[in-house]
Amino acid sequence: MVHARMSTIGERLKEQREGLGYSQADFAASGGIKVRAQINYEQGKRMPDADYLARIAAAGADVNYILTGAVATVPPQLSGDRGGDLMLPADGTALNLAALIACIEGVEEGLADAGATLPPNKKAEVIAKWYQLHYAERDGKKLASVRRAVAELTRSYH
Repeated sequence: MVHARMSTIGERLKEQREGLGYSQADFAASGGIKVRAQINYEQGKRMPDADYLARIAAAGADVNYILTGAVATVPPQLSGDRGGDLMLPADGTALNLAALIACIEGVEEGLADAGATLPPNKKAEVIAKWYQLHYAERDGKKLASVRRAVAELTRSYH
């Protein structure tokens, strides 16, 4: 299922950047452009090209959402199959799959860095909490900082 929101490409680009916790300068660098180009994109003065979009997708941005305003949600058959429903953010927005993937990768890397392992159910809890903190609540921290926090979060499960 897909939900569409009304806004411009520039507004959605800014929303994605802020949701991932990037400054304009850092996001511009991730996209291989100068800060002025990032500002122009967000203000709707210029349109991003495919190379930039591919680079920011690798940084966790939901390019489909940026371009179309459509947010893909998790199909119902994927939720609730093992111990509970998949909860969407409290504000009713759809699950951002790119951000979720970034969280999963960050937790995996953080566990590897810490030399730690977690059983699947506990790992899922850590990933869900991290997603809530960093994407759904938009607290301004970068998803990349998950590595530092994983050790702290995993201690509570041992």
